[in-house]
Amino acid sequence: MPTVSKRKRPTQIRTSRTNHRPPLSLSSLPVEQVNLHPGEESLVCPDCSTWCPITGLAAPKVSPHSDRGLQGQRCRGSNQIVAMDMVVEDWQRRSAEMCVDARSRRGPGRVVRKPQAAVPTPVGRLAQVLAAQERTVTSRLPELLTAAHDALAAHQRACPTCDGRRRCPVGTDLEYRWAEVRATATVRGEHEETVRRRQEQADLARVAGQRRESAARNRELLRRAGDTERRRSVLPVGTVLPREGREVPLQPRDVAAHDARQAALGRSYAARAARCPARDERAAG
Repeated sequence: MPTVSKRKRPTQIRTSRTNHRPPLSLSSLPVEQVNLHPGEESLVCPDCSTWCPITGLAAPKVSPHSDRGLQGQRCRGSNQIVAMDMVVEDWQRRSAEMCVDARSRRGPGRVVRKPQAAVPTPVGRLAQVLAAQERTVTSRLPELLTAAHDALAAHQRACPTCDGRRRCPVGTDLEYRWAEVRATATVRGEHEETVRRRQEQADLARVAGQRRESAARNRELLRRAGDTERRRSVLPVGTVLPREGREVPLQPRDVAAHDARQAALGRSYAARAARCPARDERAAG
């Protein structure tokens, strides 16, 4: 509520002029638009919605004021006679009841939670979601087409206007709807047929490519086998064919060093057997 000046209210009106309207009853105004605190009597002008003091005790009136909406001109609600049909106690009681009603509507500790935003689909799953949606729509097309045709047929049987040449607005709408669903089903079927044909062509091309690669490998193997047979046929009988890997040596490079090493190993084995005969017997057993 706006702050009103604390100056002393005049007990007598400053002018005898009125706006020639019926008296304004305080009880007819909303309680939040009236202020009856002692020394602060005021109300909201019904014409310009401005807080105006109530002057005079013998003949209370709304003090003259200007209308802001009329560029400062005098408001028509000025000098309005006020009927003081509500005492301060009644005004305070109504104000308290209004506050209680407002608190009850708001509720104690009421928390208004914002709706949570929908979690967007991850980018990696967009293709799967779109494919699932397309499959759902495709699976429902026959059902929608049948329902549209049945609705059109039922309307044509029941409507006396719809015949072979005329259509009522409802029949025209149903016929357009059925034609639209049928066209959608036709386009979807052609699209699926095109996709299926392309998939078959891709599968055939892949199989043909695999066959060509397999045939090329077989031709290469046959060529290498033929080259080997031709080289073998031109060699004399008894010729040792070359090997692809390195030959394994059958004799040591230094025979004397090899014999000395073997003799040393034999002596070390004999000395160990003499020190631990029982372990050697267990190992031999």
